[in-house]
Amino acid sequence: KLKEWSLILYGTAQHPYTTFSTHQSRSRMLELSAPEPEPPKAALSPSQAEVPEDEEDYTGVCHPECGDKGCDGPNADQCLNCVHFSLGSVKTSRKCVNVCPLGYFGDMAARRCRRCHKGCETCSGRGPTQCLSCRRGFYHHQEVNTCVTFCPAGFYADENQKNCLKCHPSCKKCMDEPEKCTVCKEGFSLARGSCIPDCEPGTYFDSELIRCDESCLSCEGSSRNCSRCKTGFTQLGTSCVTNHTCSNGEHGWVTAPEPPRGCPGQKRKEKKMQGPQSLGQPCGPSSR
Repeated sequence: KLKEWSLILYGTAQHPYTTFSTHQSRSRMLELSAPEPEPPKAALSPSQAEVPEDEEDYTGVCHPECGDKGCDGPNADQCLNCVHFSLGSVKTSRKCVNVCPLGYFGDMAARRCRRCHKGCETCSGRGPTQCLSCRRGFYHHQEVNTCVTFCPAGFYADENQKNCLKCHPSCKKCMDEPEKCTVCKEGFSLARGSCIPDCEPGTYFDSELIRCDESCLSCEGSSRNCSRCKTGFTQLGTSCVTNHTCSNGEHGWVTAPEPPRGCPGQKRKEKKMQGPQSLGQPCGPSSR
């Protein structure tokens, strides 16, 4: 039977854990004393979750261009869909518009404004041959609905309308006006800015090719205005007459008048005839 007992306590003058730093020992103590984490709470249902104030549905009036899906605000760039067309992209932000601006066309199927081909100011599609009008510095080639910087051969640039207009059918190239030709097509010759048909022998041009008088090898301006005569005829002025011989010492001057418009290459003819010559009319006495 225990009659007596005692408890003896021993201590040290210094901290017994000399191998650890004070910071390490404190960290260790915190690790040992840290409480175990509580089990996660059950997730809240969507109905229980609180909706931030700035994410609440917009209940105001939408922009007139917004479609039936509504909007997130009152402006045209806050529509969820559009009545007419959507302009822009996701990067640049889209907005609803009534009419697409210059340089765009309205894609009815997608209800979007799409960009025209380069050079087109208005267009009916994306292609280069779907231009309706052109930007500054371009001409509208109406034959193929393209915008060009220079009009092709057979067309001239109309500076007022900014269109490429057709030259006269006889012109290969022209400028400012349809009939102001600079180069003619094959079978035509350039005369005073116009292209006239190349005349066949024995014909002249007066809106159409007309045959010369039977005595003329070639003529200009009218059928009897001969420039060359057939064999058996002599040129007297602008006519071809039957040969007649002047006697010695008789002479005269025969001068053709300035020809009217005719075939190219014809020139004024002046000829001194002194007997004996074939004049085609009685020769007068020479003046001495």
